[in-house]
Amino acid sequence: HICHISTEGGAGMVRNAKYVGMKVSCEVSPHHLLLSEDDMLRLGGMGKVNPPLRSHTHVQKLWEYLRRGIIDIIASDHAPHRRIEKGNVFDSPPGVPGVETMFPLMLACVKKNMIPLERVVNASSERVANIFGIPCKGKIERGYDADFGVYDMKCVGKVEGEKLHSKAGWSPFDGFDAVFPRLVVRRGEIIYDEREEGGIVAEKGSGRWIGE
Repeated sequence: HICHISTEGGAGMVRNAKYVGMKVSCEVSPHHLLLSEDDMLRLGGMGKVNPPLRSHTHVQKLWEYLRRGIIDIIASDHAPHRRIEKGNVFDSPPGVPGVETMFPLMLACVKKNMIPLERVVNASSERVANIFGIPCKGKIERGYDADFGVYDMKCVGKVEGEKLHSKAGWSPFDGFDAVFPRLVVRRGEIIYDEREEGGIVAEKGSGRWIGE
């Protein structure tokens, strides 16, 4: 499995490997789909990631390969560095927070007809479980854990980094369109409800380790 695909050439190598029958998969992160090297002028050290942000040409090819399924999955590559750590582009650690915004950002892209809903769902759930052999995950089906979110596709909001739950307290996607969940269910229990103060209703420490 190849992490952090960020260039046309990298995705093309995976395409060629699949063509000759090699068992290979890869992933792309939202910051390599929604940001480009041009955003470094705005973000400075906050936009430092590894691999780095690329040109618009690479970004457009990544979208193409994701739609076609050559890029198998979407991964947040979540790195919750705080603002104070990310100030200087030369000294700051690479990485941006992204786990809470990944799916909402992708749903906003669905709204803009950039990618089919079915492809986003597959690339963030079923295909992930298949690649990593995670049992009882990735589908809404008898015998699988009842893990799902409830979204209103008519309700498009904006990313506000300071309101996210990450310790980072910021987001490179501030101001971007996003479709946030109304309700999140894990193993049949509600863990997030937007009607509740703070949203999160799960007990601390109730998560489980599901992979190696």
